[in-house]
Amino acid sequence: MIVLDFETTGLIGADNLPEKKQPRIIEATLAKLDDKSLKELDRKSMLINPGETISDEVHRITGISQAALHQAKPFQFYFKTFCLMFLGEHIMVAHNCKFEHGLMAFEMSRIGKSLSFPWASRLVCTVEASGHLLKRRLKLDELYEMVTKKKRKGAHRTDVDVTDTITCLKWLVKKGAIVI
Repeated sequence: MIVLDFETTGLIGADNLPEKKQPRIIEATLAKLDDKSLKELDRKSMLINPGETISDEVHRITGISQAALHQAKPFQFYFKTFCLMFLGEHIMVAHNCKFEHGLMAFEMSRIGKSLSFPWASRLVCTVEASGHLLKRRLKLDELYEMVTKKKRKGAHRTDVDVTDTITCLKWLVKKGAIVI
């Protein structure tokens, strides 16, 4: 199982928006978990050069600077890392999984690797799995606070978001909201 999170240049646009205008990943964290114990087996985090300038808003939200991204490698450089993490894994988990999956699909398409990537066959979304709790889509901050009774620290950085998503995933599995 892979739990992941991305920070991006923006939000996904309409389906008819050209791929080149869709957002790009600027930071990624992927954690591999054992499907049964949910114990973390491996983790990779990386800054990714999007090949374009990020907005002041993205910098304000994430704290990621243009200078840091300028020194980072482009997505294509990390293709092998993504493949090695996903190889043999059947479940991809994220908070708002459809968004994260869509971002990966754009990036894989841009480098011509959509068909050669070992995609997970099952997507598990902690947003969807927790919607029944308050009868609406919960932000990761809200779900984490419900689960731990603590405020999140370091939100909008992928390493923290993955750690907190794993905490929520384990709680949702224990409560029977997600069946692995």
